[in-house]
Amino acid sequence: FANFDAGVLNNEPFNIGRRLLLASDDDRNPREPDKADRAVVMIDPFPNRVEFEDDYKTEIDLVGNLKELFGAVKAQASFRMEDIKLAASPDVHSRYMIAPRRRKTDNPSLFEEKPLASSSLGHFGGFLSDRFRKHDFLLGRKNCQAFLRKHFVVRKDHPLVRDHWSPEQIEAFKSPVRDDYVPIIPLVGKANREPDVPTWQTVSRDDVKTISKLLDKRVNEVVKRMISDAPVNSPLKMGGRLAWKFRYKGKTMKRIRQKLESDLKKHKLLRD
Repeated sequence: FANFDAGVLNNEPFNIGRRLLLASDDDRNPREPDKADRAVVMIDPFPNRVEFEDDYKTEIDLVGNLKELFGAVKAQASFRMEDIKLAASPDVHSRYMIAPRRRKTDNPSLFEEKPLASSSLGHFGGFLSDRFRKHDFLLGRKNCQAFLRKHFVVRKDHPLVRDHWSPEQIEAFKSPVRDDYVPIIPLVGKANREPDVPTWQTVSRDDVKTISKLLDKRVNEVVKRMISDAPVNSPLKMGGRLAWKFRYKGKTMKRIRQKLESDLKKHKLLRD
C-alpha cells in the first residue's frame, strides 16, 4: 500500500520546550506586549516554500515513494504553520522567528526567494565552497542584528523597562520602527554598527569541474567499500566491481554532474 505512517517523524519537542517556560499550569505563556516575560525564538535557516502540484498523480513505486518520503520528513521537521503564524503576529510577544532575508540587488524593495548560498543541493550547498559559507555567515549576522533591533522588543511601559531603564536609556535605544518600543537586548559599541550586505558568491565552470573530480573519487571509494563489505556469496560481491566499472559508474557520475550544474544554475550560483 502506497502510504507511510504519519508518525515517521514528530516535531513536538518544540512544544516541550515551550511548556518548560510556563510559569503556571494554564498551558499558556502571557503573549500581550505589556505582560510577556518569556518567549521562544524559532530559528529557521531554510523557510519552507513548497510548490503545490495540481497535476499530482498517485504512483505505486517503492523508489519514488521513498524519495517523496525524504521530502516529507524534511518538511515535517520544520516548524508548524500555527507556530509560524503566532511568531508573525505583531500582538504576540512570546513567540518569535528569525529567518534569512536578502534584498534583491536590482530591486531593493523585493527579497530574494533563496537568500542563502548554501540552499542548493537540498541545503547542503555549503560544502561546495567556503565562499558560500562565509556569505551565509555574514548575512546571518546582519539579519540577527536587524532582529534584535527591530523585532525582539518590548513596550516602554513593560516592567522590564519601566523598573530598570532610565528615560535617557529609553530614548537612546528606542526602536527605529515603533517609538513606544525598546529592544530586549540593546545593541552597543561595534554591535550597533550596521554591516554591509555581503556580496553574492558564485562558482565558475572550472570550479564545477574540480568539484566533479572530487565527487567522482569519493563516490568511487564509497561504492568500493560497499562491495567490499557485502556478504561473500551476494551478487554485489561477485559482480559488483565489474558492473560498477563498466555499466554504472559513467552513468551515475554523469547524472551527478548534471544535477550539480543544474542546481547551481537554479540558485544563481554558477557563473557563465
